Amino acid sequence: MNRVFLASLILVLIVGLVSGSCAQPTAPSPAPSPAPAPSPAPAPPSPPSTQPIEIGWVSFLPKMASGAQLIAGFFDYVTEKSGGQLVFNHRGGPEAIPSFDQATAVQTGAVDIAFVPVGYYSGITAAPNMIALSELTTNEEMKSGAYDFLVEIHEKVGMRWLFRNFSKPHDFFIMLTNKPVTKPQDLAGMRLGGGGIWETVGPALGMQTVSLVHEDEYIAMERGLMDAAAGGVGGYAASDFWEVADYLITPPFFTCTASVIMNLDKWNSLPKNLQDVILDSIVEDGEHQMQLNIQENETCIKKLLDNGVKNVNFTGSDAEWYIDTMTKAAYNDWAKKAPVDGPKLYKLVQK
Repeated sequence: MNRVFLASLILVLIVGLVSGSCAQPTAPSPAPSPAPAPSPAPAPPSPPSTQPIEIGWVSFLPKMASGAQLIAGFFDYVTEKSGGQLVFNHRGGPEAIPSFDQATAVQTGAVDIAFVPVGYYSGITAAPNMIALSELTTNEEMKSGAYDFLVEIHEKVGMRWLFRNFSKPHDFFIMLTNKPVTKPQDLAGMRLGGGGIWETVGPALGMQTVSLVHEDEYIAMERGLMDAAAGGVGGYAASDFWEVADYLITPPFFTCTASVIMNLDKWNSLPKNLQDVILDSIVEDGEHQMQLNIQENETCIKKLLDNGVKNVNFTGSDAEWYIDTMTKAAYNDWAKKAPVDGPKLYKLVQK
């Protein structure tokens, strides 16, 4: 019996050991998942840029010439009116980009703006030359439809017309010679320097034309390569032209064709309110700028005369022949080069 009891006890112990070794341990309760991190607050919107828009410009005249200075003064007016949002930086004159290449530089975007005579880019578009025959002020051209048409003409070739130099109509260009003259026919046979418009009117007066940019005329006159020069008086006063020329031929003729043109993409990139600032400035400051231009021309003529240049003023039939001969030659040439747009523009700039 003791054996039976002992065997039963051993069996119970074995069963208990086996059951304990096979039991699965109780899995611990999973730790609670951390709360999701809150979404980051949206970044505040960037404040509008306060950086001014810089516009680079070049001029066919040296920086210190009166014509370039007057345009710089107008750009200062625009900067002030825009509250400093538009800033115009003068990159230089013909030493930076040659005068005859400045319009192409505007087309390609190499520079934003150029102040250059329209005759210097006749190969791009010839019709704007007709503004030399304008009887209207800049502001009057804005009302006549001429301004909008000039914008249209320039947009076709990737440029935006802004304005021409603020000058009195039919009272801008003069001629300087180093040979004596008593009547306009005496100009025949002389060599006239310059480009653009002068290549048209020179032959009509019997003159030979020498294609030169303004900055080369002094040296050419000094070296005897030319006998006469024609253009705005400001550039000649600034370059001490009395040292190489002896006679100032008047009356003045034609309207200033030096114009401010802008790269079309640059213009389109400006916010509308800043485009309006520029256009409003032309209207608001135009008359003031024209009066400054008239005064500056008078000062420059006096400077030439005070330094020994003699004035030869054609009157009566001589003056009439002189002006009419150049006007007819200019119109016929430009109407031939721009047979549709040229005559249309001419009509828009007549009173």
